Amino acid sequence: MRTGRTEAIDLFRRWVSEATLLRVHFSFSLFALSFLGRIKEVSDTRLYFLSDDTTSELELPLPDDLEFGYGDDRRFENVGLAGIVLIFPLAEAPERDAISFAEVADRR
Repeated sequence: MRTGRTEAIDLFRRWVSEATLLRVHFSFSLFALSFLGRIKEVSDTRLYFLSDDTTSELELPLPDDLEFGYGDDRRFENVGLAGIVLIFPLAEAPERDAISFAEVADRR
């Protein structure tokens, strides 16, 4: 389900304040990547994410032309994830191209 930019950034801010453990998953037509960590900083224009082992980081610009979604992702159904925010980098990109931030519900 699509959501507004303001709602997505508000959720990112809540995750910062609660130090919520997240799984970031990049899914593009040619590659995929995922890792665990926490959002350390968020503003209207960028997000800074640090892995729990502090060896990996992500600085993600949040330009105005990004689209956001919220809900669940069937790919993560059996791994204890909830509260997923999806970011679609380009409006014309294939639907499968996305970055997701998923709240880790439990650590199985």
